[in-house]
Amino acid sequence: MNKDNLATSREVSRPPDRIVSLTPSASELICILGGMDKIVGRDDHSSFPPGLDEKPPLGSGVRRTIRVEEVLDLDPDVVVAGRHIQPETFEKIESAGVPVVVVGTSCETESLIKNVRSLGEMMDAREILSRPELKKTDAVRKQKVYVSHLSLRRGPRLVGYLLYLARWFHPELFMDIDPAAVEREMLRKFYGINLEGSWAYPEI
Repeated sequence: MNKDNLATSREVSRPPDRIVSLTPSASELICILGGMDKIVGRDDHSSFPPGLDEKPPLGSGVRRTIRVEEVLDLDPDVVVAGRHIQPETFEKIESAGVPVVVVGTSCETESLIKNVRSLGEMMDAREILSRPELKKTDAVRKQKVYVSHLSLRRGPRLVGYLLYLARWFHPELFMDIDPAAVEREMLRKFYGINLEGSWAYPEI
């Protein structure tokens, strides 16, 4: 079995009551979809939003250190993993009767939208699937230097990064967009935290 063929053959209960998430982007999305309290275990890199770091760490998928026995001891209804999961880890978990949902981990908009849809269906959170802030925004590369915090370029917060690109490269079209305000609103509404500061340079 290769990584491109990793797909659960087992039925996933909807919504699951006990979730193990082994990739940060999925962990953030599950929390946004209202599933923070359903996550019973996480990979070592899933530490945001606040509170997620209090869940038991189970190793790293990227470093191939996932401790399968500890995953199974948590009695999860489903395990969510990135495409970097090792086939042998996938097979051990599935053979124990636990479905493994594999999601994309790229920074492309299409991958984010697919993840929102698949995890939204799993979490039975249909309303969020049609949110306008998840629509694709195109940007054109220019010979200038732009800096953004890494947290904006992965997972659901990719939306903020795209808004910065829109303002930087097409200010005449998106003058009414305030990326920093959108980022603060996302953090407040979906993560329950209030933060002030700069996520990108040049600031808008």
